[in-house]
Amino acid sequence: MGLCLPMAPEATAFPTTFKGFGLAFNPSGELRQLEEDGETVSNRPFNFEAKPGDKAYNQARYEALGEVVTEEVYHLLETRGGLLRKEVAGPSPRAFVFTSPGYETKERLLLLIHGSGVVRAGQWARRLIINDSLDKGTVLPFLGEARREEWGVVVLNTNLEEVEGEEVVGSTSPEEHAATVWRQLVQGSKAERVVVVAHSYGGVVAVHLASTFGEEWRSRVGGLLMTDSVHGRLTGSPPTDRHLAAVGRNWVSSSQALGTPLPAWGRGGGIERVSAGAEQHELTTWAASSQIFDIMGNIKEGTKWKEEEELETEEKKAKKEDKESNKKEEL
Repeated sequence: MGLCLPMAPEATAFPTTFKGFGLAFNPSGELRQLEEDGETVSNRPFNFEAKPGDKAYNQARYEALGEVVTEEVYHLLETRGGLLRKEVAGPSPRAFVFTSPGYETKERLLLLIHGSGVVRAGQWARRLIINDSLDKGTVLPFLGEARREEWGVVVLNTNLEEVEGEEVVGSTSPEEHAATVWRQLVQGSKAERVVVVAHSYGGVVAVHLASTFGEEWRSRVGGLLMTDSVHGRLTGSPPTDRHLAAVGRNWVSSSQALGTPLPAWGRGGGIERVSAGAEQHELTTWAASSQIFDIMGNIKEGTKWKEEEELETEEKKAKKEDKESNKKEEL
């Protein structure tokens, strides 16, 4: 007789909607369980332990819920945020981002760059969206501020490297995606002043943009506002690195009060570090948002938010060094 092998367990088919999971957002943007009628939103939060002790099932269910979160946030960017989905890069399949209507004609432009991993456009942290609230886990508060203050907006989608198993040309890495977006959407826009808000690995992506676009970055970017960025060394270009230090700030996870200056970090590249007023990495963007909005307000009024005279001096130095460098290359 042959061996009788156990049958492999069948893959679980999880729902593809919040309602299928028995969940819905309440008016405060908190994900809650539905009552037995399937319509009334209760006060009970999402329960990870749907099957107590079955870690594999619970994790698979959580990841399936995460896919629903991605599609819901895309939907909210359009409906609540008033943004438009816009394709970028080359042949199909194409990457896509979200932009505010008429962003290309605005005098000021806000770029939002999320971190690495499973998050997609509009998300700071999936875990916060599921376990806390939309305000803390998504860019929605930033969109509201941008709309009130008449900023154009581009929300990047740096982790969308494949679509149905096919590589997305021009978006095969977060850095390549960002460079493609800059070339296709930012370079031709009217904005004379750009502010970049970048969380976690988004700081690495932003530094890559500064390195790639050098003089254009220095002339247009008035604020690099990072939250718990994991960037290390900067670009290696003295004028660009001075500019990054002049317009940059990194709100890092800390128990200190919001905005408290913190010691320089050896791998921080000279960018100022202050406390985000939150010890949890995922919460730093939400926790620092009030100060980020204040800086955006200063830039809107036409002032450089940090040491205006020093920044102007650094920009003059950068232009002078560029000219000297170009002369040497010609020789």
